[in-house]
Amino acid sequence: MRDFLKKEVAALWEFYVNSLRTTFENCAVVFVLIFALCLVMGFMRTEEASAVVEEFIEGVSELGVVDEDGTISVSGLFANNVRAAAWSVLYGFLPFIFLPALPLGSNAYMLGSFGAYYISSGLSPLSFAAGILPHGIFELTALIFACALGIRICRELTRFVFAKPCERPFSQTVRGVLRAYLLVCVPLMGVAAVIETYVTPHIMALTM
Repeated sequence: MRDFLKKEVAALWEFYVNSLRTTFENCAVVFVLIFALCLVMGFMRTEEASAVVEEFIEGVSELGVVDEDGTISVSGLFANNVRAAAWSVLYGFLPFIFLPALPLGSNAYMLGSFGAYYISSGLSPLSFAAGILPHGIFELTALIFACALGIRICRELTRFVFAKPCERPFSQTVRGVLRAYLLVCVPLMGVAAVIETYVTPHIMALTM
């Protein structure tokens, strides 16, 4: 078992270094830029930011993330986040249109709108950061990673369709993407769900 895991981790690292790192880093930069832009725009258009927050809150109640007593469900949150990350990868199997960029941008937009809304409502930037960063470090990394996986597979699939040279056989790319999703995205989402449920509320309370 140990040898198997070492082999899988080594293959994951090779795939990341040679096929994914640049895409992941570019996605991270784009995410931060969209977040910053939407944060600034949200301060100037507070009504739009408020509408985004209200729509999100309404949607959360339909996702099974919150239990009947109002507490966050770890399993529900984990399942929802894993599903969202999976879709970000699966979108990449549609060639040409790079759909994984959509969840990347939409999540950055929502996060920026959230920041603008709550800070404009009187929440300190420190409290907002305390409510996002403890679990967001893991959750957002997993999300950006999943979008990078989707973009990478879309790029390789587009090359494959046009019979252009690919970096590696497409089947190897698919295996690399699946391995990265299972070994990176899923564990990170699990850690994020636990922290968001049991740790983030307490850290945020300390800053209020």
